[in-house]
Amino acid sequence: MRDRNSLIIILVIPFLSVLVFLYAAEGWCGEPEPSEYPHYFYESTFHNLNIMMDGKEVPINFDREHSDPEALRSFDALKWNILYPNSKGKIRVIGYLGQEIERPYGERVHLFVLLDWYLPAPFEYVYIKNKEEALPFEYATRIKPALDREDFKTDISNPRKYNRF
Repeated sequence: MRDRNSLIIILVIPFLSVLVFLYAAEGWCGEPEPSEYPHYFYESTFHNLNIMMDGKEVPINFDREHSDPEALRSFDALKWNILYPNSKGKIRVIGYLGQEIERPYGERVHLFVLLDWYLPAPFEYVYIKNKEEALPFEYATRIKPALDREDFKTDISNPRKYNRF
């Protein structure tokens, strides 16, 4: 009986080892479930991107290697006059947190895998009241019904994709 148990152990352990290796190597554990988070942006020379998670602001950097390229490109292309007035949680990012990394000066941030984002419409935007006059410009906010191509620094083929009505 002892030889039979030894034989089973000898056969089962390599099989289990291969399964564990495949599980880890092929990512069978899967990616985390994406969630939606309010996005916070601050004008700063230090870290300025955060998401709200469980009532706390979590500093993030977008994971440029694993994020959706179109979502990342369109988010990066959003002009200041749309981003700034909607920077306190109105813009929603969809994705998941990755590993925590240390930035220069000891800042700790999480990589964030961006899968999509949107801005609920209508929303505020900033416009210059006296463009034709000399500096300093006067700024004001207005309500805009939806995003359009002029709201991005690069050509975005379907800007309304990033609105929720």
